[in-house]
Amino acid sequence: MAEQIDHSVFVYHGDFHVSEAAALAAVQRSNILLGEHRPAEALVAAEKAVALQPENLLTQTALGDARTALGDKNGARAAYEMALAAAHRLETNAQPLYVPDLEQKLHP
Repeated sequence: MAEQIDHSVFVYHGDFHVSEAAALAAVQRSNILLGEHRPAEALVAAEKAVALQPENLLTQTALGDARTALGDKNGARAAYEMALAAAHRLETNAQPLYVPDLEQKLHP
């Protein structure tokens, strides 16, 4: 829940999980590096993300994407399967945002 101060600043009241934030930052870094055609560096960032949040849908997807870019089909498949399992644990209405894309990556 947030509280607004002076019509411009919101104050967050709740828990902030640093490991999750760090993992998502590493996912973002990995995606940027892939966009820059630097897959080896993207893999390092994705592996860091997975080390912080191993059952996270986005970290496993980033790992699969980096491994795909490096030609590691078996490693990519394993990561995408973990991501898909995590996607199936989401609320039913959130699953369509991730499941079709992951199934496409598993069965191109």
